[in-house]
Parts: sequence; C-alpha cells; structure tokens
Amino acid sequence: MNQSKIKKISLNLYSTIVKIDAAPLGKGYKTQSILSAKRYLDETFDNFSNKVYLSTHQDEEMQNRIIDSFSEKDSFIDELSNSKEGVCLRCYVSHFVLQACQERFIRFSLGGKRFQLRDLLPLVLNDDGKPLPSSRTDKFFIPYSFQILQEYLELKSNSRKGLNRWTLM
Repeated sequence: MNQSKIKKISLNLYSTIVKIDAAPLGKGYKTQSILSAKRYLDETFDNFSNKVYLSTHQDEEMQNRIIDSFSEKDSFIDELSNSKEGVCLRCYVSHFVLQACQERFIRFSLGGKRFQLRDLLPLVLNDDGKPLPSSRTDKFFIPYSFQILQEYLELKSNSRKGLNRWTLM
C-alpha cells in the first residue's frame, strides 16, 4: 500500500485537550497538555512510546484498550471524571468536537455573516480536563464530551464506529 495514503493520527490527541479560550482576539479555543494522560499512555502503551503518529489500526487498538478498561459501574460519570483513562478519552473527543464545530461553521455560517466559530464553541467545547464533583451531589455540570462518551459506550457493539467518527456525527 502507498505510504502517503495511510491515515496518521497524532498520539497527542489522547493527552492534549482542546478547551475554550475566552481571549477576545484569539481563535476561541486553545490546547492544553494533560500530564496525567501522557504518563498513563507512556506506562500502559509502551509499544507506542516512541511514536508520534498512529495508524488507523493502532488508533482503534488504543481506543478499544482504553474503553475496555472501564468497568460496568453505576457511576460512569465519576469513573470518566477521575480516571486517567477517562481523561485520555476526553482529550481525544475534544479534538473531534472542535473539528465538528469547524465543519459546521464552514457549512452554515455564510463566511461568518450568521455567526462566528467562537459562538459555537462554548456550547459543546466545555470540558477543561479537570475532575468533576461527584455525580452523587445534587447540582453538577456534565460536559458535552461526557455525554458523547456515555452514549458511545452505551451503544458499544462489535460493529461500532470509531470514536472520532461517532463524535463527528
């Protein structure tokens, strides 16, 4: 197979989160490296430690291993919030949430006449990578990335689409 046609996925997608940047002159988003996610990847996936990019197959393998590490607990939100695996998935999803926003901006904004990209971002790019308060409390906020991951994991089957494709839908 021609090497130029192989899709490469950055390993950093699992350890950097895309989050809102409220600076008035910025793009509306910024990325932040999450050290605990990077350490988890280095410790758990030593066969990928010297890689910068993953093939599609390696990406799917990594996703499935991380997803399979979640137990069938009552408190998925707490597990996603407080585990290193959950932070890796939240980072990964944030990049595709941004991509979906960019695609919708290009498609529907009429070149920025209807709305700006930064108008969309606060609605869905609202995860900062930090642990949430326990879901057992009366009032707590659930970021959009949690909702995507929860749906994805609930509908998990042998024929599931990749998490990146699921997020873009």
